[in-house]
Amino acid sequence: MEAFNKFKAHKRRAEKRNIPFTLTFEEWYDIWQKSNHWEQRGRGRDKYVMSRIGDKGGYTLGNVFIQSNLNNVIEGNKNRVISEETKLKHKLNKQKSITPEHIKKMHAARYGHKIQELTNG
Repeated sequence: MEAFNKFKAHKRRAEKRNIPFTLTFEEWYDIWQKSNHWEQRGRGRDKYVMSRIGDKGGYTLGNVFIQSNLNNVIEGNKNRVISEETKLKHKLNKQKSITPEHIKKMHAARYGHKIQELTNG
């Protein structure tokens, strides 16, 4: 019963993300059992997840495999383009205080204005 509920939850999350999910419960569960990681599945870098090859396509037979969350994140970030705005947000999150200069840089990254324009207006 627990396994079937995990299957349904996985299918719902995939559908919310508009990712096709054609695996039957039996196929899904068999993939997990053959991986020998059923007990280690879940969240956290040392846990395991069902991944799609190249993070593309659907959850279908032949397009999924089990890997660690850490490897899944690394693989997913390989070709990811990070905007200047996001880089600044990450930088700000690491700092203890936000200065007016940081706010100006964030605004400039988001709206494409030059910092000078913000300080003159």
